[in-house]
Order: sequence, then C-alpha cells, then structure tokens
Amino acid sequence: MAAALALMVAAPVLARALDRAGLARLASICGFMGYVWMVIAMWILFFGLCFDIWNLARKGLGRRVPEAARLALSPRTTMLALYVIVGALGIWGVAEAWGITLKQVRLECPRLPAGSEPIRIVHVSDIHAGGGVGERRLREIMSVVEQARPDVLVSTGDMVDVGSSNLGSLVEIMAAVRAPMG
Repeated sequence: MAAALALMVAAPVLARALDRAGLARLASICGFMGYVWMVIAMWILFFGLCFDIWNLARKGLGRRVPEAARLALSPRTTMLALYVIVGALGIWGVAEAWGITLKQVRLECPRLPAGSEPIRIVHVSDIHAGGGVGERRLREIMSVVEQARPDVLVSTGDMVDVGSSNLGSLVEIMAAVRAPMG
C-alpha cells in the first residue's frame, strides 16, 4: 500500500521524465494516473476538512445546545459521504472534459471604425492533445472551431499534455484551421 501511495505521489514527476526519455505512451498513462490521484487527494482533503470543521462547530455548539450532539458526523458517515462526493465529482469532471462547449459572446468595441465588419475571435483552452486526446478527438474539436469561422484563434493553455512528444499529425490538424487574422 505504501509503495502504491509513493508511486502515485511521484507519478507526475515520473511522467515528465518518461516523456523526455521518449516513452510517450508510458508517460501518458503515468501522468493520467498521477493527475487523477492528485485531484482525488485534493477533494478528499478539502471535503474531509469541511466535515471536520462541521464536527468541531457542532461540538462547540453542543455545550450550549445538547440536541446538537445528534448532528455529529461519524467516521463511517464521513467516509461514505467522501466516497459519494468524490465519485460524483469524478463523473461530472469526465462529462465536462468530454464535452465541447461553444459559447458566443458579442462585445462592442468603440475603437473600431463605424460600419466595420465584426471580428470573430475563437478561444480554445484545455485541449490536452497527445496525452488523452488523439487524432479523432482533436478533429472533432477543430471541426467545432472551424464551424465558428474564426478571424482570430486564441489558445490560453494546456494545448498539449504529457506524453505528447510525438505531436506530428496533431500539429497538422490544428494548423489546418484557417484564421485569416492569426
């Protein structure tokens, strides 16, 4: 158990080392496991702390209001709640990550000359190409981007992921999107 815990803690660092060594697929698997572990650990820490604060506040209140003792969360209840919350958040996270969201926002810019054509700016983020996102998925994402007919295409981060040292065709797919203004 201790070895598994140590491996999970070291996994993100190990993933970078494997990626630099040219073992992209192994780096991707290791990175995925490590990052999922980090998220789960943070959620357990956060919600566990919330439950402990609840029990501490209930204990303080119990001195003045004896009925408050019934509001205590037992260790068993706390663990069950943590499993349910972390499981639900995990399912929600996967659903959110897998969905492609296109939102349109219209902004007025008084600095543009009157009668100017609108400028379409398409913003992409968190694609994670290479690691968990292969060619098929990237083509789906870029298809949505192309349908928005961008004049300008902006990416604000996480375009590629660990295990993506061989980007090859992924770069070609992204470069195929035409944005006349850059």
